[in-house]
Amino acid sequence: SQTPASKQPRSHVPVGGGHLYIPNVSGNYAEGPSITIGASETWEGELDMVITSFGNYIRPMGGLTGGWQDGFGLMFYSSGAVRCFCGGDGVGLASGVTLGTQFNVKYGYDGSDLYIDINDSRIATYATSFDAITETLQLAQQNNLTHAGEFSLQKAKLTVGSSVVFDCDFSASNIGHGGASFQAAVGGTVTINTSGNDPATIVRRNFLRF
Repeated sequence: SQTPASKQPRSHVPVGGGHLYIPNVSGNYAEGPSITIGASETWEGELDMVITSFGNYIRPMGGLTGGWQDGFGLMFYSSGAVRCFCGGDGVGLASGVTLGTQFNVKYGYDGSDLYIDINDSRIATYATSFDAITETLQLAQQNNLTHAGEFSLQKAKLTVGSSVVFDCDFSASNIGHGGASFQAAVGGTVTINTSGNDPATIVRRNFLRF
């Protein structure tokens, strides 16, 4: 048992055989390959993930160098809403995600509409078009909004046109516990940027941080 001291040990238990842990502290993210999406080209991101706290804005996978709606990606809000965007503002609606429960999300552009599917149920579409985009792919995108919220990624995949350009299963045997970088099945080397006392890391076995 523990007394209510201000600094408690933090337990980490792998989800789905292994996951990338992102804490509720800015500056924690992973960075992968450069991604190009042609003008109004189809694309789809897919994630298996668990959100522990919504914080302010969670952006689990996408690419961004400018304002919050530039580039492409997905955003979960503190209200529980979720938004998909690409080259500008996009569709948003209540996600129905339960904190602490693993879920699958697919989001992207089908040639005419942005869309979001939660556990294979389509919750929103938004008709739009966009110019060509070239961005560095990030897991836990950094941006000009207050980046916050705690979550874990078990699988991450990005398809552009008919080609898979990034694919990573964090339970894969080549992805080591606590590593500062890892090799995705598709997309090459991914590096992890860390910040704070409980930083982003690969979790493959139970451990405590003090």
